[in-house]
Amino acid sequence: MNLPLFRGKVRFNSFDRQLVDVITKVKSGRMTPDEAEAWAEEHGHSPFVFRPSDEVSTKALKERYWPFALAMAWIPTREPSAAMHAWNSYMTWGAARFAIQPKFVDAREELLAALRQDRVAASGRADLQRPREDIPAIAWLDLRLVRYGGHDRFYRDEASVAYIDVFVDAEQVRAVWPAPSPSQSKVRRTIATETDAKRQLIALILEQRDAPIPKPKLKPDFPGLSERAFDRIYLEAVAETKAPAWSAPGRRPKERGQEPAPGSPRPKSPHR
Repeated sequence: MNLPLFRGKVRFNSFDRQLVDVITKVKSGRMTPDEAEAWAEEHGHSPFVFRPSDEVSTKALKERYWPFALAMAWIPTREPSAAMHAWNSYMTWGAARFAIQPKFVDAREELLAALRQDRVAASGRADLQRPREDIPAIAWLDLRLVRYGGHDRFYRDEASVAYIDVFVDAEQVRAVWPAPSPSQSKVRRTIATETDAKRQLIALILEQRDAPIPKPKLKPDFPGLSERAFDRIYLEAVAETKAPAWSAPGRRPKERGQEPAPGSPRPKSPHR
Protein backbone atom coordinates (compact mmCIF):
# COMPACT_ATOMS: atom_id res chain seq x y z
CA MET A 1 0.00 0.00 0.00
CA ASN A 2 1.32 3.43 -0.86
CA LEU A 3 0.07 6.59 0.80
CA PRO A 4 2.58 9.26 -0.35
CA LEU A 5 2.87 12.51 1.50
CA PHE A 6 3.42 14.54 -1.63
CA ARG A 7 2.90 14.18 -5.37
CA GLY A 8 5.36 15.45 -7.91
CA LYS A 9 9.08 16.18 -7.70
CA VAL A 10 9.86 19.12 -5.46
CA ARG A 11 12.77 20.28 -3.38
CA PHE A 12 11.83 19.18 0.12
CA ASN A 13 13.31 22.10 2.06
CA SER A 14 11.94 24.94 -0.07
CA PHE A 15 8.54 23.34 -0.47
CA ASP A 16 8.38 22.49 3.20
CA ARG A 17 8.67 26.17 4.09
CA GLN A 18 5.74 26.96 1.79
CA LEU A 19 3.74 24.13 3.31
CA VAL A 20 4.32 25.38 6.86
CA ASP A 21 3.33 28.88 5.75
CA VAL A 22 0.01 27.61 4.37
CA ILE A 23 -0.74 25.65 7.53
CA THR A 24 0.12 28.67 9.68
CA LYS A 25 -2.29 30.82 7.65
CA VAL A 26 -5.10 28.29 8.13
CA LYS A 27 -4.45 28.12 11.88
CA SER A 28 -4.51 31.92 12.15
CA GLY A 29 -7.63 32.30 9.99
CA ARG A 30 -5.85 34.11 7.14
CA MET A 31 -6.64 31.24 4.79
CA THR A 32 -9.63 28.92 4.70
CA PRO A 33 -9.28 25.13 4.54
CA ASP A 34 -10.78 25.18 1.04
CA GLU A 35 -8.16 27.71 -0.09
CA ALA A 36 -5.43 25.53 1.39
CA GLU A 37 -6.73 22.49 -0.47
CA ALA A 38 -6.79 24.49 -3.71
CA TRP A 39 -3.19 25.53 -3.07
CA ALA A 40 -2.20 21.91 -2.44
CA GLU A 41 -3.77 20.75 -5.71
CA GLU A 42 -2.12 23.58 -7.67
CA HIS A 43 1.32 22.74 -6.27
CA GLY A 44 1.09 18.96 -6.64
CA HIS A 45 0.64 18.27 -2.92
CA SER A 46 -1.65 15.53 -1.69
CA PRO A 47 -4.81 16.79 0.09
CA PHE A 48 -4.27 18.23 3.55
CA VAL A 49 -7.36 16.37 4.69
CA PHE A 50 -6.91 12.71 3.90
CA ARG A 51 -10.18 10.97 4.72
CA PRO A 52 -9.93 7.32 3.74
CA SER A 53 -13.09 5.88 2.25
CA ASP A 54 -14.47 2.70 3.80
CA GLU A 55 -12.98 0.75 0.91
CA VAL A 56 -9.54 2.33 1.40
CA SER A 57 -9.69 1.87 5.17
CA THR A 58 -10.68 -1.79 4.87
CA LYS A 59 -7.89 -2.42 2.40
CA ALA A 60 -5.38 -0.60 4.62
CA LEU A 61 -6.27 -2.80 7.59
CA LYS A 62 -5.47 -5.91 5.53
CA GLU A 63 -2.03 -4.65 4.51
CA ARG A 64 1.16 -5.93 6.14
CA TYR A 65 2.28 -2.38 6.99
CA TRP A 66 0.14 0.38 8.51
CA PRO A 67 0.60 4.15 8.61
CA PHE A 68 1.62 5.27 12.10
CA ALA A 69 -1.78 6.94 12.64
CA LEU A 70 -3.67 3.75 11.75
CA ALA A 71 -1.61 1.81 14.29
CA MET A 72 -2.47 4.45 16.90
CA ALA A 73 -6.15 4.07 15.99
CA TRP A 74 -5.96 0.30 16.40
CA ILE A 75 -4.51 0.28 19.92
CA PRO A 76 -7.50 1.76 21.83
CA THR A 77 -10.13 0.11 19.61
CA ARG A 78 -8.72 -3.24 18.40
CA GLU A 79 -11.69 -3.77 16.11
CA PRO A 80 -11.61 -3.13 12.35
CA SER A 81 -14.69 -0.90 12.13
CA ALA A 82 -13.78 1.09 15.25
CA ALA A 83 -10.17 1.47 14.10
CA MET A 84 -11.35 2.71 10.70
CA HIS A 85 -13.63 5.27 12.36
CA ALA A 86 -10.86 6.45 14.70
CA TRP A 87 -8.38 6.72 11.83
CA ASN A 88 -10.85 8.82 9.84
CA SER A 89 -11.49 11.09 12.84
CA TYR A 90 -7.74 11.74 13.08
CA MET A 91 -7.93 13.63 9.79
CA THR A 92 -9.71 16.89 10.63
CA TRP A 93 -9.06 20.56 10.04
CA GLY A 94 -8.93 23.09 12.87
CA ALA A 95 -6.69 23.50 15.91
CA ALA A 96 -7.02 19.84 16.86
CA ARG A 97 -5.51 18.95 13.51
CA PHE A 98 -2.13 20.20 14.70
CA ALA A 99 -2.10 18.36 18.02
CA ILE A 100 -2.64 14.81 19.15
CA GLN A 101 -6.27 14.29 20.09
CA PRO A 102 -6.72 13.16 23.73
CA LYS A 103 -7.94 9.70 22.80
CA PHE A 104 -4.70 9.08 20.89
CA VAL A 105 -2.27 10.29 23.56
CA ASP A 106 -2.05 7.00 25.46
CA ALA A 107 -1.97 5.01 22.22
CA ARG A 108 0.91 7.14 20.93
CA GLU A 109 2.93 6.54 24.09
CA GLU A 110 2.24 2.80 24.03
CA LEU A 111 3.25 2.54 20.38
CA LEU A 112 6.41 4.61 20.88
CA ALA A 113 7.37 2.42 23.86
CA ALA A 114 6.96 -0.72 21.73
CA LEU A 115 9.10 0.83 18.98
CA ARG A 116 11.84 1.73 21.48
CA GLN A 117 11.75 -1.84 22.84
CA ASP A 118 12.05 -3.27 19.31
CA ARG A 119 8.73 -5.10 19.71
CA VAL A 120 7.37 -3.37 16.60
CA ALA A 121 9.38 -2.58 13.47
CA ALA A 122 8.98 0.65 11.50
CA SER A 123 10.29 2.28 8.36
CA GLY A 124 10.24 5.80 6.97
CA ARG A 125 11.85 8.27 4.60
CA ALA A 126 14.31 11.03 5.45
CA ASP A 127 12.77 12.98 2.57
CA LEU A 128 10.84 12.25 -0.60
CA GLN A 129 13.91 11.79 -2.78
CA ARG A 130 15.36 9.04 -0.60
CA PRO A 131 14.28 5.39 -0.43
CA ARG A 132 12.40 3.97 2.53
CA GLU A 133 14.68 2.72 5.31
CA ASP A 134 14.26 0.78 8.54
CA ILE A 135 14.16 2.92 11.68
CA PRO A 136 16.34 1.36 14.40
CA ALA A 137 14.78 0.92 17.82
CA ILE A 138 17.35 3.16 19.50
CA ALA A 139 16.42 6.06 17.19
CA TRP A 140 12.99 6.27 18.83
CA LEU A 141 14.60 7.49 22.04
CA ASP A 142 15.08 10.90 20.41
CA LEU A 143 12.13 11.09 18.01
CA ARG A 144 8.95 13.03 18.68
CA LEU A 145 5.76 13.16 16.67
CA VAL A 146 4.70 16.47 15.10
CA ARG A 147 1.53 16.81 13.05
CA TYR A 148 1.54 18.84 9.84
CA GLY A 149 -1.95 18.80 8.44
CA GLY A 150 -2.95 15.17 8.03
CA HIS A 151 0.68 14.07 7.78
CA ASP A 152 2.76 12.94 10.73
CA ARG A 153 6.45 13.72 10.92
CA PHE A 154 9.09 12.70 13.39
CA TYR A 155 11.60 15.27 14.55
CA ARG A 156 14.92 14.96 16.34
CA ASP A 157 14.81 18.60 17.36
CA GLU A 158 12.88 21.76 16.53
CA ALA A 159 14.40 22.17 13.06
CA SER A 160 15.27 18.67 11.94
CA VAL A 161 12.78 16.32 10.27
CA ALA A 162 14.14 12.81 10.79
CA TYR A 163 11.41 10.73 9.14
CA ILE A 164 8.23 11.20 7.15
CA ASP A 165 5.79 8.66 5.70
CA VAL A 166 6.33 6.28 8.63
CA PHE A 167 4.79 2.79 8.46
CA VAL A 168 4.83 0.09 11.12
CA ASP A 169 4.54 -3.70 10.96
CA ALA A 170 0.82 -4.42 11.31
CA GLU A 171 1.31 -8.09 12.27
CA GLN A 172 3.51 -7.07 15.16
CA VAL A 173 1.04 -4.38 16.21
CA ARG A 174 -1.79 -6.93 16.32
CA ALA A 175 0.45 -9.34 18.26
CA VAL A 176 1.20 -6.73 20.94
CA TRP A 177 -2.40 -5.43 21.00
CA PRO A 178 -4.52 -8.41 19.91
CA ALA A 179 -8.13 -8.15 18.87
CA PRO A 180 -10.49 -9.02 21.73
CA SER A 181 -12.74 -12.07 21.85
CA PRO A 182 -16.47 -11.53 21.14
CA SER A 183 -17.25 -11.34 24.87
CA GLN A 184 -14.39 -8.92 25.45
CA SER A 185 -15.61 -6.82 22.52
CA LYS A 186 -19.03 -6.52 24.12
CA VAL A 187 -17.47 -5.42 27.41
CA ARG A 188 -15.23 -2.89 25.66
CA ARG A 189 -18.19 -1.44 23.75
CA THR A 190 -20.20 -1.17 26.96
CA ILE A 191 -17.36 0.58 28.77
CA ALA A 192 -16.84 2.96 25.84
CA THR A 193 -20.57 3.78 25.69
CA GLU A 194 -20.76 4.45 29.42
CA THR A 195 -17.58 6.52 29.43
CA ASP A 196 -18.85 8.69 26.58
CA ALA A 197 -22.26 9.08 28.23
CA LYS A 198 -20.68 10.15 31.51
CA ARG A 199 -18.51 12.69 29.70
CA GLN A 200 -21.59 14.17 28.00
CA LEU A 201 -23.55 14.32 31.26
CA ILE A 202 -20.71 16.05 33.10
CA ALA A 203 -20.43 18.64 30.34
CA LEU A 204 -24.20 19.24 30.43
CA ILE A 205 -24.33 19.57 34.22
CA LEU A 206 -21.43 22.02 34.27
CA GLU A 207 -23.12 24.08 31.56
CA GLN A 208 -26.50 24.12 33.35
CA ARG A 209 -25.48 23.72 36.97
CA ASP A 210 -28.58 25.50 38.32
CA ALA A 211 -31.04 24.32 35.68
CA PRO A 212 -31.39 20.56 36.09
CA ILE A 213 -33.13 18.45 33.48
CA PRO A 214 -35.36 15.58 34.67
CA LYS A 215 -33.82 12.16 34.13
CA PRO A 216 -36.82 10.84 32.15
CA LYS A 217 -36.28 13.67 29.69
CA LEU A 218 -32.53 12.98 29.41
CA LYS A 219 -32.67 9.20 29.06
CA PRO A 220 -33.82 9.12 25.38
CA ASP A 221 -30.57 10.94 24.50
CA PHE A 222 -28.63 7.85 25.64
CA PRO A 223 -30.27 4.91 23.84
CA GLY A 224 -27.24 2.68 24.30
CA LEU A 225 -27.64 2.59 28.07
CA SER A 226 -30.02 0.52 30.13
CA GLU A 227 -32.13 2.31 32.76
CA ARG A 228 -29.94 0.91 35.52
CA ALA A 229 -26.69 1.92 33.82
CA PHE A 230 -28.04 5.39 33.08
CA ASP A 231 -29.10 5.91 36.71
CA ARG A 232 -25.66 4.84 37.94
CA ILE A 233 -23.74 7.04 35.52
CA TYR A 234 -26.07 9.95 36.19
CA LEU A 235 -25.38 9.75 39.94
CA GLU A 236 -21.63 9.50 39.30
CA ALA A 237 -21.71 12.58 37.07
CA VAL A 238 -23.69 14.55 39.68
CA ALA A 239 -21.25 13.53 42.42
CA GLU A 240 -18.18 14.46 40.37
CA THR A 241 -19.56 17.87 39.41
CA LYS A 242 -20.83 18.57 42.95
CA ALA A 243 -24.11 19.90 41.56
CA PRO A 244 -26.77 19.31 44.25
CA ALA A 245 -29.50 20.84 42.10
CA TRP A 246 -29.16 17.81 39.82
CA SER A 247 -29.28 15.23 42.62
CA ALA A 248 -33.06 14.87 42.32
CA PRO A 249 -34.12 16.76 39.20
CA GLY A 250 -37.80 17.13 38.51
CA ARG A 251 -40.55 19.65 38.91
CA ARG A 252 -39.62 22.11 41.55
CA PRO A 253 -42.18 22.24 44.34
CA LYS A 254 -44.64 25.10 44.08
CA GLU A 255 -44.15 27.73 46.73
CA ARG A 256 -46.91 27.90 49.34
CA GLY A 257 -49.60 30.34 48.37
CA GLN A 258 -48.45 30.51 44.76
CA GLU A 259 -51.37 30.91 42.36
CA PRO A 260 -51.57 28.52 39.40
CA ALA A 261 -50.70 29.88 36.00
CA PRO A 262 -53.57 31.43 34.00
CA GLY A 263 -55.57 28.80 32.17
CA SER A 264 -54.29 25.89 34.26
CA PRO A 265 -56.88 23.83 36.24
CA ARG A 266 -57.22 24.70 39.88
CA PRO A 267 -56.59 21.89 42.37
CA LYS A 268 -59.65 20.17 43.77
CA SER A 269 -60.56 20.98 47.35
CA PRO A 270 -60.15 17.97 49.68
CA HIS A 271 -63.46 18.97 51.38
CA ARG A 272 -65.53 18.49 48.25
